[in-house]
Amino acid sequence: MGRRLIFIAAVSVLLGACTKDIDFNLKDIKPQLIVNSQMTVGDTLHLVYLAVSKTDRVEKINSGSVKCYVNGTFVADGKLDNRDDDLFIKEDLHLYGLYYPNIYNDEMYTAGPNAASKNNQTRYSFKADFKPGDVVRIEAEAEADGETFKAYSEVVVPKAPEFSITDTLSQKNQYGDHVYRIRVKGKDIIGEDNFYRILSGRSVIDKKIRYASEKEEAKTWEEARDYSFIRLDKGNDPILNDGAPAEDLDLEGASENTFRVFSDRQFSDGTFNIGFYVNANEILYGLHGVLNYNRMESETTLSVTIRGITKEEYYYLKALSIYDYLDGDTTLTEPVSFPDNVEGGVGLVSVSTESVASIKFKRTYDVDSSWVYTDD
Repeated sequence: MGRRLIFIAAVSVLLGACTKDIDFNLKDIKPQLIVNSQMTVGDTLHLVYLAVSKTDRVEKINSGSVKCYVNGTFVADGKLDNRDDDLFIKEDLHLYGLYYPNIYNDEMYTAGPNAASKNNQTRYSFKADFKPGDVVRIEAEAEADGETFKAYSEVVVPKAPEFSITDTLSQKNQYGDHVYRIRVKGKDIIGEDNFYRILSGRSVIDKKIRYASEKEEAKTWEEARDYSFIRLDKGNDPILNDGAPAEDLDLEGASENTFRVFSDRQFSDGTFNIGFYVNANEILYGLHGVLNYNRMESETTLSVTIRGITKEEYYYLKALSIYDYLDGDTTLTEPVSFPDNVEGGVGLVSVSTESVASIKFKRTYDVDSSWVYTDD
């Protein structure tokens, strides 16, 4: 964990104006304020995480403050947010780490390169409205061990592309699993460099019906399941398989592209076509517990989200794909370089704008029962 932290504080970042050259000398590394935030246009609440980076560990701050400015105008103070919920939003763990199922299918957590665990970070939240083209500035101040730290970051809110779902196909993959191939087509924003991330998710409504019998009246129950992100298999899609920065870093594992990011340098005509797969079990998620019901109807909405993301976030996710592929072990490779856009500290502050398209899948299951009432 300590080594992961050092990489953030001590590498040369490959982002032009964001480049920082820091000597890799543990004795010379001074404590720095870690500022992490991933904001999305349209969110009702934005979150900022603060911690202090020491030579070999991350420590919790004693006190702190967060301020947000939009286009030079102050808009919000961050409030200390101690809600007892999942601090690490599972879909956005590129700042903090990854969730994965173990052999018992229990969710496990592994720290990301910032190596700031849930217990070491302090969360602040605020409300603010952003739109593409806005300049968002986050200023943070914190005190730890009698020392005061100040840092800030400025990002320009990116645009989101227009796209639609053009095709779905039910098929078997090479392992014999039932999957759906999904294809999307979209328009790039011409005349500028753009960076994107594609995700998929589902929401489910189950309707359970028990027909009238001699003993009781007909009943209907409806159960809605919350939206949840599901795994997107990139298959052999050429756009998604550009992956981590092979042309920039030339590191093994570059094609993993764990976080499904891509840029418009992969298509020059202003349009893109992407194909990917989702497991059918993820989509046909409902229809559980058919006992005591005569009929069940399930409707799953599969949503595809394409986010316009910042250049820093794009390169961060590409680098993290390599880091994840190496399982954090860089013994036989060069240290993985992570973008850093926090002045006076370390971390990543980003804003994204998203477009969403969806398609519905419906399924019905009838259960034979001797007590079903009929008019025959």
